[in-house]
Amino acid sequence: MMKKIMFLFIFVFVVSCGSKEEVSDDMVVMADDSDMMIDYDSMDIITEGLMTPESVNVYNNKMYVGNLGDPNLPGDGYIIEANLDGSSPKVLFKGMLDSPKGFDFISGNLMVIADQVNDGSMPGNIVLADISTGEILSKMEVADSKFLNDIVMIDNKTLALTDTGASKVYTISIDENNNMSLDEIASGVVGANGIYYDNGMLYVAGSTFGGDANGGNIYAMSVTGDNLEEMTDTVLGTGGLDGIAIDDNMLYVSDWGSGENMSVIYVIDLDDMSMQTITGEFTSLTDFDLVDGVIYTPEFSKNKVKKITLK
Repeated sequence: MMKKIMFLFIFVFVVSCGSKEEVSDDMVVMADDSDMMIDYDSMDIITEGLMTPESVNVYNNKMYVGNLGDPNLPGDGYIIEANLDGSSPKVLFKGMLDSPKGFDFISGNLMVIADQVNDGSMPGNIVLADISTGEILSKMEVADSKFLNDIVMIDNKTLALTDTGASKVYTISIDENNNMSLDEIASGVVGANGIYYDNGMLYVAGSTFGGDANGGNIYAMSVTGDNLEEMTDTVLGTGGLDGIAIDDNMLYVSDWGSGENMSVIYVIDLDDMSMQTITGEFTSLTDFDLVDGVIYTPEFSKNKVKKITLK
């Protein structure tokens, strides 16, 4: 049974006052700022002028950014391809996507995208696209979808998908002819948002966005959906969890926050389940990528992508 994280406050970052709370031995005690804050070398804006950027994925030394456009206007979404410093941006699939959320790559130039407008007026689609030609190869409609959100590759023929509004997790299978099929593997993953695959396990950030107001937990499960388990006993932060990643046995998850410069990235040590935070002048953080000690994250409401270089 995986150890659970116990949090004293819903808003963890209020401990910036520096006080220590008296709690029982089985709870994590948040001490002073130096014990819980993670320093970073730099934070830089690398791309501006986007259109509601929701997700970032680094692939083959390029950065890809999913833009919702007008999130309620079908056909207004697109993907940006750029160098890792934000230079030489190129627009992909303009006019071919409705509101692309998460995406990942399976092999070569093939990208799989979760695409659904936010108002629920249209069924969501899983889109298979070729970034080298700018073509949409196929689409698979998910008729009962409520808020298709994030995708992660398990292997070059299998991916996992979240539906935030339905609180479900699916696997997508792609055959040699690029035909796609869908299987539900888990339900009750409240507000299933960001998803990450690591060492045979799927990790999901539950969120209040487009889903249940009780979202805000982190879940773990096998790739078949077995052994589904909450890793948190209470709502983490404001509950607006979104991006999630694991690096060197540390789990990173972003929390949208509430107001200017209130977004937080929580960093959880999977060995002892202790937690630290990354804070700074950023807001509305969504689905980030973490590569070689660098976090590439959208600022959804600011139409930017920032690069946070960790120490």
